[in-house]
Formats: sequence, C-alpha cells, structure tokens
Amino acid sequence: MTTCEDGPAQNKEKMNRKRGGHLEQSKVKIGILEFVLQNDGPILESKIREFVVKSYAIKDQKTVNTHLHDLKGLGCIERIFLKKGLPNYWDITKIKHLKNIKLCFKKIKLNELEKSLNILLQENGYSKPSENGYYMTSFEGFHFYIRFLISASFFDACIETDIETLYKRALRIHMYKNSYETVCIENFLNESYTAYTKRYPNLEISLKLFASMMEEMAQKQEEISSLEMFMEVWEKELLGLSKETSNEMHQGSMEDDLKIYWGIRRTTIDMWEREFFLKSELFDLLFEHYFFQNLLDGDASDAEIQFAIKTKANNEECKELSKDWCRNNDWKCDNIAEYHAIFDRRVLSDLKQASIVIAEYRLPSFFDKETYKVSEAIFQKLKESYNPRKNSKKEN
Repeated sequence: MTTCEDGPAQNKEKMNRKRGGHLEQSKVKIGILEFVLQNDGPILESKIREFVVKSYAIKDQKTVNTHLHDLKGLGCIERIFLKKGLPNYWDITKIKHLKNIKLCFKKIKLNELEKSLNILLQENGYSKPSENGYYMTSFEGFHFYIRFLISASFFDACIETDIETLYKRALRIHMYKNSYETVCIENFLNESYTAYTKRYPNLEISLKLFASMMEEMAQKQEEISSLEMFMEVWEKELLGLSKETSNEMHQGSMEDDLKIYWGIRRTTIDMWEREFFLKSELFDLLFEHYFFQNLLDGDASDAEIQFAIKTKANNEECKELSKDWCRNNDWKCDNIAEYHAIFDRRVLSDLKQASIVIAEYRLPSFFDKETYKVSEAIFQKLKESYNPRKNSKKEN
C-alpha cells in the first residue's frame, strides 16, 4: 500500500528551508512529475535538476535527489539505468505510476498530459511506443484519447479498471436501455425456430444451435445480402446438407420455404445491425456515464458539454438513417454503398468535433504549430489520417 507523503514530511521540509521562503506543499514534486509527463521517453537526471533550478531556484543537488527518491518511494516514478557508469534517467511508464500520482498528488491533471494518456492507451492495446513517442493502433484509440482529454473522471475510471471490464459492465446498461430491441430479437428468433422446425421436422436441431447459426450468419455481411445466398450458405455450410438432400427437403410449396427463410434472414439482419452498433454504443455509454457524473458534480467543462451533445446527435442521426436504409433496401448489394456512406458521415462529423477539442487543448501532438491555430485545418488533417473508406481498404 502506498503511503502518500502528506503533511508531516512536507512540514518538516518546510521547517528546514531557511532560504527562499516556503514553497507550497508538494509543489516541487508536482513540478517534477509534470515535467517528466510533458516529455517523451526517459529524462536525464541533470535535465530535471536544471528544471528545478529554473522553476524553483533550488540549486542544491541533494534536495533534488531527495525529491526524486521520495517520488520513487511513493511509486510515482522509476529510475532507469541505461548502462553501468552512465548518468541516471527517470521516467513514468506504467499504470501503477499513474494510480499513485492520482492518489498522492490530486492537483495534477493527468488526463491533460500526453504521456499519461498514451500510457493508459498502451495498457489497453490502443497505442504503441515509437521513436517519436507513441502512435495509436486504431481509430478507437483516437476516440478514447479525445474523451480522456476532456473528462478526468472517465480517464480516472479507466486507470482503476481496464477498458475490457468496463465494456462488459456497460453491456448490461445497453441491454437495459435497448430492452425493447433485445426482447424483439429474442421473440423473432423463437418464432423463426418454431416455424423452421415445424416446416422441416426431420431436421434435428436445438434452439441453442439454431440461435448459434443465426449469430454466425449475422457475421457474414455479403451472404445475408440476398435470400438465395442466405439459404445456400445456411444449408450447405452450417447444416452440411448436400444439394440432393436440400432439394428433397424443399419438395412442396417453395413459397412456404421462402417465407420461413425470409423471416430468419430478416432477424439475422437485425442481429447484424445490433452487433454493428454495439461496440460503438458501449463506448458511448461509458463516456456518457462519466459525463453525467461530471454534470451532477459541476465538473463538466464547456468543451466536454458541447462535444458530448454534438457527438450524441451524430450517433442518433446515423442510427436512424441506417434503420431507414435497411427498411427501404432489404440489404441489397447494389445499394450497400449508401449504407457505408451513412457510417462515413458519422465518422466525419465526430472528427469535426474532435478537431475543436484538439484546437483548444493542442493535443494530441500530431501536427505542426500552425495547424493547431485553426480547427478547420486540424479537421482536414484528421480526414487525411482517418479517412474511413481508405482505412477499411487497408484492413481488407
């Protein structure tokens, strides 16, 4: 357990200072930590001493060393030996460092310091170290970065609990907030199973296996784009039926067969759409939870409020447009580009809001100084970096 250096030790230090007056409690230690967090990579100890001399007029090397070792003892910083005989380096690299800094030095705004943001993203697999600091491994990592930057409570929550665990907890909130949709899909699934087993009584298939097959089909975007392809993949790949067996099974009224498969495919499309939006919604739910907390505590900044409102409006518009498209097009391949355009529209709208945040905070440090002066210039740069269609082609 970390014991923070609070009153007694600091008061003793202040009593022992006979020159230069009294410094605010922990001010030097806070300065050192912020200095390390504002720089990429390990910091040479002599550079830290130069910073302390310049900022606090403390020239005594022993005093600086005492501060560094105190911080090391608190678990806020680590000493790095690059090679025997070379000078010491110091750095902050781990989640545990951030936790201890948060515990012992509450005045430090960790979520507004780039190194601490990148440490948190790296711990959760959204960032990797590089020669120039860090780079984000996914578009989702960029989304987290922006929201951490404007919400200290969201950042703090992800320090204490990994993002994957928070996603699992948010899933329960999602089920509650979308209970009508969840119950409808479950009812449609049960109705499809009843109709299917009644139509094909010779096929022995449990409800659990039937549901599993529907979930598997929901991952096959191209296969569910036409009823004929859906039937073929369902029977050949999932049921393992030969062409002869399939023909025998469909003897009689083909109209009845098509009606049953249309219902299964329609429910599968609903499942696909739910899965498509699910991760985004879980992400939005996490941010929303801490946004509400900030509002109730009076801690939400104007930047956070505007960002939250605008991005939520973007999300709701995208969801409504996609539902309208599905109702009007029945998932036809020749119109699928229209569906992708809806998603792209939301991405660009969110990037527009992110550019406003970046212009205010001047983070992340992607661009040159001139770019940060105008949010529109940032937006253009973001579009080049996160073009949704270009990125999808790279992934494919």
